[in-house]
Amino acid sequence: MNSVQYFLSRKMIAVLFTIISVTAINCWQMVLENFDYDCSFSLAAAKNLAEGNGYTIKMASPSDLSTVYYEPLNKWPPGYSLLLMLVWKLTGTGWIQAAYILNAIALTALVLVFRSILLQLEYPSWIVHPIVLFFGFIPHAFLSRWFSDMMGVLFFMLGFSLLLYFVKRKRKTVWPVLLAAFLFSFCAFLKYLYLGLAVVPILCLFWYGCRIHHKQIIRSAVAGFIVVLMGISLLLIYQFQHSGKAMYINESASGFFPEQLLLTGPLIPASFLNLNFYSLQISLHAQLTYEKMMQVWSVINLLCMAGLLFTAWKWFREKRFIQKDYRSFYAMLAAVFSLSLMAFLGFLSVTQSKNYPRHSAWTYVQEMRYFGVFSVLLIQWLGYLYLSAQNFFGKMGSVIFRFLMVIILIMDVFHGTYFLFKKVVVEKSTGLQRPSEQIDLTALALTRKEMLKNQTVIVCSNLQEILNICGLAGAAGINDLSVLNKPLRTSRPIVLLTVMNTRYPVADQSFLSSTSTVLEKDFSGVYYYITRIPKSPPF
Repeated sequence: MNSVQYFLSRKMIAVLFTIISVTAINCWQMVLENFDYDCSFSLAAAKNLAEGNGYTIKMASPSDLSTVYYEPLNKWPPGYSLLLMLVWKLTGTGWIQAAYILNAIALTALVLVFRSILLQLEYPSWIVHPIVLFFGFIPHAFLSRWFSDMMGVLFFMLGFSLLLYFVKRKRKTVWPVLLAAFLFSFCAFLKYLYLGLAVVPILCLFWYGCRIHHKQIIRSAVAGFIVVLMGISLLLIYQFQHSGKAMYINESASGFFPEQLLLTGPLIPASFLNLNFYSLQISLHAQLTYEKMMQVWSVINLLCMAGLLFTAWKWFREKRFIQKDYRSFYAMLAAVFSLSLMAFLGFLSVTQSKNYPRHSAWTYVQEMRYFGVFSVLLIQWLGYLYLSAQNFFGKMGSVIFRFLMVIILIMDVFHGTYFLFKKVVVEKSTGLQRPSEQIDLTALALTRKEMLKNQTVIVCSNLQEILNICGLAGAAGINDLSVLNKPLRTSRPIVLLTVMNTRYPVADQSFLSSTSTVLEKDFSGVYYYITRIPKSPPF
């Protein structure tokens, strides 16, 4: 062990790097956009759950604006809303503040679980500590506006850690497997994606037990399999009972579209590189546009994928997966899960058209957040590759590879430190102060202002997230501006808040000519109108 390795192995460095990593990853969450489409539904539904109205969104009837009903939510499962409701009750804060607290707990736990797995795999401490530091400075694809993706990664990695603990333990007790199975099944409550993946780790454990002829592992895997099936069944039953459908069905046309696999995002480089930073720098100093750089990253991704597949094939060919060794088990678990994830998302992308009604072109493989667990596994794999570089690249190749890894780590940590310090300390652009959140928060502030006057507020907008965020103040919503071109009827006086985003197609609105309609605010192409509507004559 040289002097650098000795220094990096010290306990003081372990504590310092872990604290910095936790701080950095939480700062990323605070400076990136948060309350967009997906997350706004989770927040609004959590409020309705807490008030006893079920997993629903509060809406207003176009035929009578004062009539409120609760529309069952099916497009996303209720896992994040359940966790948010628990934190809200424990802390007594507002819903947005509760979301920040929940996310901070999850991200802190994710860093600790990531570190724990590296230690369980018995990586030398001198490489564990820098990797943990590096992990916190990556703007992971599952951060920002997709809280349930982040939670899914946390619970899946915690389940992996429990299975690894079980395999390493000489005295086999079933509780780690049952707890892991519960976490895997709860991931399905967070994202429908895990309906097809929750059972994969348990099947890997069963396979491992069969290969090494270990009856206790086999029995524990069977018990875990039952727990996963029960958890998934509970989700499907719950969703069917409250919405009439067991899960959300894709709105796009079905068929066979293999060309859509070409839309795969630059998954592998994005898992350990800040592509926005590197792409911008390269485009500024070379004859390559930002868009061209993203194409270059996609090509690099394909080459890296081919390298990973070759390594996996070589590993299976050499039959390392049948060794009675916890490292072999974890390698098999990581490889099988990664291949299952890619096959599942690839299948969905090939069979579902990218052309959605009312949406821009989109398919599953371009959503890098869906590959969140794989991204974390990939960073662990890079640590192993660094340690075993000479076996893969030869003497000279290993020197080049290790040099590149060190340079990437240093650049990402230094750039992340600069960028986060600038946003948090200098610009103070964090949390509710981010410019990207002001469109939603302006609508929420106007809603609360009117409700303080004991007014019934109905919000109408062509942005569903506006309705959801205003729902946190108790307002009901209408997601169809064309309703306002018809005679507006209400059985009691209401205040109508109309939020019109002109970045999307908007038909002429006849209500704007009403003398009772007032433009309250104009914010970056988004217009906020207040219309006071008296009680209509008897219907």
